[in-house]
Amino acid sequence: MCDVRRVRIVLACLLLTAVACDWGGDSYTVAVDLRPDIQALAAEEQSDADDAVERLAAHGDAAVPALVQAIATEAMPIKLGALDALAHIGTRRALAALTDIAMRPGDPEVRATALLRLGEDGGEAGRVALEAGLADPAPMVRQTAAVACGAVCTSPESIERIVEVGLGDLPDNELGRLRGTLGQLLARTDEVGTRTRQIVRARTEAVGAGRRDARRRGRREAQDERGEGRGEYRRFHWRHLLRTRASGRRAW
Repeated sequence: MCDVRRVRIVLACLLLTAVACDWGGDSYTVAVDLRPDIQALAAEEQSDADDAVERLAAHGDAAVPALVQAIATEAMPIKLGALDALAHIGTRRALAALTDIAMRPGDPEVRATALLRLGEDGGEAGRVALEAGLADPAPMVRQTAAVACGAVCTSPESIERIVEVGLGDLPDNELGRLRGTLGQLLARTDEVGTRTRQIVRARTEAVGAGRRDARRRGRREAQDERGEGRGEYRRFHWRHLLRTRASGRRAW
């Protein structure tokens, strides 16, 4: 009889989209289908979407497969909400799913959001993905990785890339967050802080020198253009003067 009951429980689990099963003796628990809550991630009211995230996160690791499936197949609002739910779960399994999503080829917005959530966790779990994101060909992924790194990405190559992103064209709000990342690294009193200060100083000097060179080139080009213009005027003036003198008319 006990075996029959266990078979029925297993069959029930297989029929559900996301199921958590735990039996011992006469007690067992079966979680319901997560589809309604996953669809609610796209609710027009943000509060409703936030509630759906909380409900999904309450299922813990049992919800991870369904959330990963939603990220792979659903529309963008549901994808982003599912990433939030994985971050709220925050277990090793959920963070591993975020890392996998961030590192594999896919939509840059999805990958960038996964990196942002890994950075908010602040642990070592996302360090590999964040450091890889700093060299990503997609600008959105690269910039988000630099913002999200915090004090996690401490290798010389990572610091170089963070500084490089900061010297590029960033929106003001992202630039402010990136300064927070660099601030954490610069404030350190260990070797990482020393290395960061050296890199920032060297890159700042290099950029300053490049800008000075560009200004000098611009001034030379402007002078050349003005010189050419004066030369044309002088040539025109003397030609005009010769013609007027030859004809006997005054040139002025």
